[in-house]
Amino acid sequence: MVLVALIGVIALSSLALYYVVSIREANALATEAYRADVAGDYDVAIAQYSAALRKPLWNQQKALLYTNRGHAYNSKRQFAEAIADHTRGYSPQSPNSATPLPRADTHIKSAAN
Repeated sequence: MVLVALIGVIALSSLALYYVVSIREANALATEAYRADVAGDYDVAIAQYSAALRKPLWNQQKALLYTNRGHAYNSKRQFAEAIADHTRGYSPQSPNSATPLPRADTHIKSAAN
């Protein structure tokens, strides 16, 4: 019985460690993406945001990453991708989601073309 409990504790500890490491990796990727975005290197920003989104994250973190990647797509004038990301980043049911304003701004810019 003690062995089963010990195996359970080890399994839970391993799972917790996996999530902590994954979240740290996602944060590092998001930081690199943000720096590339600010520098105007939108291809790198999109790639890094995409890599960060493949990590297990909280919904609020994903909402922010989708909104930031949407900004990078918007800067590249890839409006369909930007709108899709801004839509993923915003949920009216979630108090933790991003604002709908970037999505509306992208719709306006795409209509102007």
